[in-house]
Amino acid sequence: MNAKTTPAAETSELIAPAAGIDIKAIAQLGADASAIQLATLAAPAGMVGVPASIPVALINGRQPEARAVAALFEPFRQHPARKAGQATAQTFESFCELTNRHKTANSVI
Repeated sequence: MNAKTTPAAETSELIAPAAGIDIKAIAQLGADASAIQLATLAAPAGMVGVPASIPVALINGRQPEARAVAALFEPFRQHPARKAGQATAQTFESFCELTNRHKTANSVI
């Protein structure tokens, strides 16, 4: 057999130049593939009785999904979402004291 040498010019195209690979871009693509992002989901027009928008967690990865985040905040609530309970007022004066103690800017009796 005859030995044949391959010129360097023919083999140089087979190897990608190092300057053409952006390692930071590849790392960012990997990070984005499994990221969780907080977003706001707008309600469709015409829906009655729901807020205009809600916060959701958009989970990327093999099984993308949107999850509600309200349950994550409940353990850190600083006061109840609403007042609950029952009180009995025996006199008109005690009724007035009770209503004044629990009134808010949006209270109506």
